[in-house]
Amino acid sequence: MLNFRSNKGSVAGRYPSRRSVYLKVGVWFLPALMVLLIGCKPEVPVPAIEDQSAAKAELAGATNAVEERDAMVRVLALDTEQSAAVGEAFEARDAAVGQWLSGEAGQRLIVLEAKMSVAARSKDLSGVKEAISEAEPLREELRGVIDDHESAIRAVLTPTQRNQWDGYQLASKMLEVMEPLHLAADQTAAIQEGAPRAVAQAQAQGEAYPKAAAYLELENWVVSQLLTEVQARAFNDVKAQHPLSSLTF
Repeated sequence: MLNFRSNKGSVAGRYPSRRSVYLKVGVWFLPALMVLLIGCKPEVPVPAIEDQSAAKAELAGATNAVEERDAMVRVLALDTEQSAAVGEAFEARDAAVGQWLSGEAGQRLIVLEAKMSVAARSKDLSGVKEAISEAEPLREELRGVIDDHESAIRAVLTPTQRNQWDGYQLASKMLEVMEPLHLAADQTAAIQEGAPRAVAQAQAQGEAYPKAAAYLELENWVVSQLLTEVQARAFNDVKAQHPLSSLTF
């Protein structure tokens, strides 16, 4: 039985899926960037078109009806009726997100997300903090749009299927982040098996954002108990080079 309370201590509750965590990036993640940013105050350039395009793609790409529907049908072995219902719900969600991003609030959020990325690359802590502060109300608004439709999607699933899906999303993101580590087959399997249990544990503890808390708890266990010393050092390098990557599942 996996014990997510590793010897490094619990990290559950420190942070608010792929889409939820991305949208909930807030002030708590700043300590993770402090080593890179503190003491550096270069001028932050105005976000270029490509930076804004990347930010829009990240926000819009956090939802993909066809991709997620196909994965859900495959992973959960949904029947024909469930498949049709979740397909309609996914499409309605993506249409709502696209409409919101095309509006004034959505365009403002895209610019702020681009500014945040530029500031991070420039090692400008104050720029990152300022962009986060301005973006958070808009993220909350977009979260509301997504959450309304997520409820309809999850209503189609049984409780067991919901846990399986949450675990699949969590494990998929973690394996994506850890791809440079060249995990062994047994390490990959352990992450896939442990993810649903981490989600269930976070839910039982009443975490406000159980999937995000589960991700951090599982990551802590993987680093302390599963990775080799070489892999653990390499993972520190991955996170240092891409400080936001583990927050965008």
